[in-house]
Amino acid sequence: MRLFCKVIFVLGCRLIVVSGDACNIESLLVSGHALPDYSFQYERNSNVLSCASFCLRAEVCASFQLDTNTRICFLNLKNSTSGPGIQIRPGFIYSDINGWPKGLSGPCGNHSCSNEQMCIVPRSGDTECKPVRFMDIKLNTRTSYSFIHKFRMWPWAQEYCQKEGGQLARIKTAEENTFIGNMTEIFGSDFRHHWVGGVYHADDDTWRWPDGTLILYYAWGETHPRRVNGSTMTVQPNFGWTDEPSHYKFYFICEFEE
Repeated sequence: MRLFCKVIFVLGCRLIVVSGDACNIESLLVSGHALPDYSFQYERNSNVLSCASFCLRAEVCASFQLDTNTRICFLNLKNSTSGPGIQIRPGFIYSDINGWPKGLSGPCGNHSCSNEQMCIVPRSGDTECKPVRFMDIKLNTRTSYSFIHKFRMWPWAQEYCQKEGGQLARIKTAEENTFIGNMTEIFGSDFRHHWVGGVYHADDDTWRWPDGTLILYYAWGETHPRRVNGSTMTVQPNFGWTDEPSHYKFYFICEFEE
């Protein structure tokens, strides 16, 4: 069945109408299936059209799935051809994002956001590119991470994360370390240093997160740590963690807790 698509968006105080395109929506949907293990973000109170729009606004989104029972939309990093293949999941509706009209995302239809960003439309009606908050949904839906591709000193990076409601990332398990490494590989930045929250305290020879808690899990690279008082921690996924002077400028990773 070919359906005539006419979608009205209410964004701030503006109405955006997408119409005039014949689109075969039903051919884009696969009922009773999902792509597990590759979801990075979710949104509640969704339907198929809002889920597709949500995915179109994130450059890195390759597909989505909607749980029709809970009305939760999940965005995926891979699609049905780049991943291991979709699997039977009763109650879900799956779709690759290829084929969906970009106009479905309203003013964000022509966004130029990078892979680690999402297009949003504030009340002013102008589009903005904001860092996506990525999460490992199968591991933990309360913690998310933003990957900031700006070269900044550690104190500036920590202040930025705090202003956004978070802090520099705390990597407490091997699973979290693997997730962060996989994400930087997707962005093509896995060879770069990324500031995270660890700080060395020479007075008691400990590494601590900014909130003062001891760091108990480590994944140091070769020749590290060097244990210079006040040195701060980076993640360089291809080589392991390093400790560097805080005035160096690197990319950085913010962490947020719900």
